[in-house]
Amino acid sequence: MTSNFKHIPQIKSSLLILLLLFSTVFLIYIFTSTADIVSTPLNSYTITYYNISQTRTEPPSVKTRPPSIVTHSKPLYLSYQPPGNGWNNQRMAFEHAVVFSRLLNRTLLAPPMAPHLPFMRYKGQGLNDTYTGYKVYNDLTADQLIPMDSIIDFKLLSELIQVRASSGSHIDFLKRNSALSWRRVCHSPGYGFWMDRRPKNERENETLQFQSYIIMADWLNKCSEEKKLLENGQKRPFIRFLLDELSNINDDIIYFEEGTLFGIDFRFQELQDVVKAQTWISKFIIYHPQIVKVANSVEKYLIDKSSHGYNAMHVRRNDRNSKYSAKFWLKRVKKEFKLPPLLPLYVSTDESNLMFFETFREAGYTLVFRQNIQDLFVLGNTGPSKRDVDGMSEQIVCARAKSFVPSMRSTFTTLILRMRDELPRRDGVFLKGYYFIWAEHFIDEKAMKKYKFGKI
Repeated sequence: MTSNFKHIPQIKSSLLILLLLFSTVFLIYIFTSTADIVSTPLNSYTITYYNISQTRTEPPSVKTRPPSIVTHSKPLYLSYQPPGNGWNNQRMAFEHAVVFSRLLNRTLLAPPMAPHLPFMRYKGQGLNDTYTGYKVYNDLTADQLIPMDSIIDFKLLSELIQVRASSGSHIDFLKRNSALSWRRVCHSPGYGFWMDRRPKNERENETLQFQSYIIMADWLNKCSEEKKLLENGQKRPFIRFLLDELSNINDDIIYFEEGTLFGIDFRFQELQDVVKAQTWISKFIIYHPQIVKVANSVEKYLIDKSSHGYNAMHVRRNDRNSKYSAKFWLKRVKKEFKLPPLLPLYVSTDESNLMFFETFREAGYTLVFRQNIQDLFVLGNTGPSKRDVDGMSEQIVCARAKSFVPSMRSTFTTLILRMRDELPRRDGVFLKGYYFIWAEHFIDEKAMKKYKFGKI
């Protein structure tokens, strides 16, 4: 009788092992599944869009990965359509192009900078500047533009990537390179976002599934192929992978269209890659020495007024910030930042009527404006970009101040805060101001918990 039951413990052990294996497979399926994949023809080639949706299916295996260092058999280039608008918007697009050129090992053909003034005129007509900005840029003539190597220290940047400053107008650029083969790329933040590569493990798959995404309405009328996807019922966000899509193509120029390198947060799978990208930007994208020289002169002038240094403030007054009164700014200086009127206060502003700041003088502050020391802002550039270039020197002056009062919703201010190292960090990287981020930092935790554990 005993012999009939002697194998029962072994049977129980086998069943337990099978149960554990089944559970493991089930959990892997749950946590590694991604969204449906939609492929659509785009300019005679195929792009794979990942879409995050309620029904999650197992992703296809990716047998080949882009190499960490992309190699090419011939010189290849990367360029982009500037977004127009102010310099700091154009700078954001330029910084993305620099990092993309490094990742794809291509020579950057940097288009010239446009002055802000033509775009301000279009704003006055009630046009959406995010949508129309690149179109305005395309119509500018060569004499309205300034080469990028007059703005950025290309000698330093050349230590990171191969880079050339394109001259002439947008039309000149198209004609000059018409004989080359082009890969045109258009991916709008109104429809989705970029990541560096596809996920390669369970954790990265899960991170991809639950990425937070806010629809940017101003970008919705761009990228016709993506617009068609949305109209055909494809759910946002559309996720595209830079290295998987573009590292192995052989076209002479990769060209990012319609100003779509502005306004994006490029997401890396690994933290170390975010650190690299942010370091590349902070170390190698520096203003031209002549712009720094002007800032040095202004700084010396301010320090000569007070051996204890100076404070600075950026007051943006156009469009959405026009509602803030001088009393609002004075309260901000005195109570929020607690700056006593002991030191000179340098004010960088687009407000042309300096009487707006009379309240500060009445409160005992010694104000210094660019208009008061215009003789120090001598660059030999008297064209339409002079005010923009002067603003770059002002950013350096503000960055070196003892204390700085920022403006609201301003990329001009954001760069100053970045230069001052006063932007929020997490895990050793900046959360804003560099536009290259870690995907782990942008997980929608609430959606993840709801999916895993039901409604919360």
